[in-house]
Amino acid sequence: MPENLGQQDTWAKSLKQKKNKTRRQKQNNLPINLGNKTTPLSASAGKKNAPKSPEATSEKGINVKKQLAIARRLRRKEKGARKEGKITSKIEEKEAAMLTASLLNKAWLSAVGSYGLSLIYVGFHAIMAHLFKSKYFCLLGTEWYKCNKRKYNMFTFLWGMLEITLLAIIFILVILIVIAIFYLIYQQFKWQIEVAGTMLEFWNRMNSL
Repeated sequence: MPENLGQQDTWAKSLKQKKNKTRRQKQNNLPINLGNKTTPLSASAGKKNAPKSPEATSEKGINVKKQLAIARRLRRKEKGARKEGKITSKIEEKEAAMLTASLLNKAWLSAVGSYGLSLIYVGFHAIMAHLFKSKYFCLLGTEWYKCNKRKYNMFTFLWGMLEITLLAIIFILVILIVIAIFYLIYQQFKWQIEVAGTMLEFWNRMNSL
């Protein structure tokens, strides 16, 4: 009996020692010895608890900085392209306004020599510049001076109003002249029109009989 009791005590002590070893190995993330077999802990638990190396963290930080720098460069390029597009469009508008200003100036000067036909362009120019507000056509009154062709100052505004009133008077006169011409044509051929009307009435009466 005492021999059996001694064996039981030694067996219980060995079990306690094994339990204590397994606890320590779990805490230190070491493989667990179970007899002759060794069972490693889960890789995911080891990866979670394992501290990250400073090289990996520094590489990630460098990659993030590179991406931010690339994004900033792309934004700067886009802004530069937009600014260049706006500048080129403004330059084109200024050049077109200067060209149409020279055409308008020539149209005014050649109004008498062309028997008023050049005023057709003046009217077209006024409609495009003032009604449709096209930036490629200069404002009336700015074609005589070296100034901004799309903005009025005090003097060009007064000159432009004078040109617009002159154009309106010419337009009204042209309409009255056209009406007078049609009236004279009607008076010239009035008796012929009356004779043709009486002939038609007579023909209709003959057909009704």
